[in-house]
Amino acid sequence: MGKRLLSGKFNLTTISFPIKCMCEKSILHAVGSIAMVFPYYLNAAAVTQDPIERMKLVMVSSVAFIYPTHMF
Repeated sequence: MGKRLLSGKFNLTTISFPIKCMCEKSILHAVGSIAMVFPYYLNAAAVTQDPIERMKLVMVSSVAFIYPTHMF
């Protein structure tokens, strides 16, 4: 297999892939479930008068988006 890989004659369609390695969600469902926290924090930031509190809410929305992306 190593020689075929280095020569460029390696075909990935001939290799079996375990079903358990695939995610049960579609990419559209995954992005929707990850991004559903944005409206909550960004709407709260939009109505807040304090600029420090507004920046905190924007940062929290970014962190809340990053965390679930590593779970899929």
